[in-house]
Amino acid sequence: MKYLRDMHLAIRYRGRLILAAWIMVMPPIVDSWCGGAQESAPQVPDADQSKVDGVLSDDLTSPSALRTRIESLGFDIDLPAGTRLIRDAVVNRPGFTILDEGTPPRFSIRIDPMAVDRLISTPMEQVDQHVSLAAGADGAWTVIRRDPLTVDGVDAAVLWTTRTLKDGTVGVMGWGVVQFGPSSFVVFTATTIGAQMPATERALDGLLKSFRFVDAKELRETSGRRLVAGERLLVMIASQHRLESVADHRVHWYRLWTLDRNGKQGEIGYLRTESMVAPRSAVGISASGDRAGTRTGLLVHLQSRTLLSPDGKAVSDTDAKYWVALDRSEELWSIVVTDRAGGKLKSWGQSGVRPRVTSGEPFPSLVVSDSDSRTTAGDSHQWTPPVERYLTQAESLQLGRVLMAMESADGDATWFCFDPRLKAVPLRRDSWTKSAAGWEVRTQAFIDAPPTVSRYGPDGHLLRREEPGGVVTEATTLEALVARWRSLGLPTGGTTP
Repeated sequence: MKYLRDMHLAIRYRGRLILAAWIMVMPPIVDSWCGGAQESAPQVPDADQSKVDGVLSDDLTSPSALRTRIESLGFDIDLPAGTRLIRDAVVNRPGFTILDEGTPPRFSIRIDPMAVDRLISTPMEQVDQHVSLAAGADGAWTVIRRDPLTVDGVDAAVLWTTRTLKDGTVGVMGWGVVQFGPSSFVVFTATTIGAQMPATERALDGLLKSFRFVDAKELRETSGRRLVAGERLLVMIASQHRLESVADHRVHWYRLWTLDRNGKQGEIGYLRTESMVAPRSAVGISASGDRAGTRTGLLVHLQSRTLLSPDGKAVSDTDAKYWVALDRSEELWSIVVTDRAGGKLKSWGQSGVRPRVTSGEPFPSLVVSDSDSRTTAGDSHQWTPPVERYLTQAESLQLGRVLMAMESADGDATWFCFDPRLKAVPLRRDSWTKSAAGWEVRTQAFIDAPPTVSRYGPDGHLLRREEPGGVVTEATTLEALVARWRSLGLPTGGTTP
């Protein structure tokens, strides 16, 4: 399966592991710790199969295929059973991968929008152009299937080609092209090997048979309702002065863990959180307009230790402070990350500043600056998000307490929020339900991103959070945390618990 493995490595998103739920930078963690299936996009009602015409397979991949909406591209599909859908970590260009979860995986299918430079084109023209290019490549591909289709009332086409690779493996590529506009398309690209072509062909045919456009007006109305809901909540927080009640001046401890390849819980690290009402000077960053830093706001203080090695001889320590004025008019944050291994230290830092609105600066920008002890050059980015539709870092970290303070019932909202993994301010979605046990919140860093699921108690404090990559953040006590680390032979001195 080297062919598939090489392809997976080419498309897999890699980078520093960041626990988005806590909006802080974490060090890389070995694959055996952070592996895990990602959740698919939201389910929608089943499709009417009668509108599909062409030469597709009669059967779908499985009767348990999952109906899935890809909102950013505007259509629904049946996700094949035994697969997971992953959106690329690129906000402005939606792209997805359907990965088979078998061992070894049988196939991978990419979903990408495509625009061509011709004024008008058709799926069959794109297929023929692809065949022409492949024919001229080293070791030409052989066409084994080339068919026009009609999918949900629009033109489409399917193409299958094979090629014998240098190691003797028969590589197989499948293409499903659906017309979106005069010169725009959605392309499904399947990759597999010869022995797995029947299963892969059924999967691609099932995706095309189940393909349904979502009404554009419905999407706009849904998006508008979420944006209005988010803005209404944020305006109420400021106008009713609710942020002060979010702070509880108590320390909370969390254990970070994930399942290893054998299904056993493995420690990743720990987290200590505290929220309080404090002056801006507590962050340690100066800003214009309040030299003494006396303005009062909500301060969230996070400290964590992450294991860089299973024995704890290499660790990464994070100290982060996030502050927002009680009227939400400005915010600051400061993060310092220190890696410790073999007596050597490496540090990284980040600061964020969004000043108040003034007559000289009616539209202040959020400026985020990174620094690294290994280099002298810094990295700075800035955005100007609308304040009434912008969720601050401190509010994001205490979302359960915000919902408690606002006495919020069920909700579905979007707001702009800085994401350190993407170094961007995407439109984030949070949907929540309330019960006697508290709140359950599903957070998507951007539309169609796999959700993080958080459970908060009636007092708004986090009980448990599950990340898409399998990382679990679970409430505990300092005593239980120390006892567990000692039982595993992990260090509990110095800056550890």
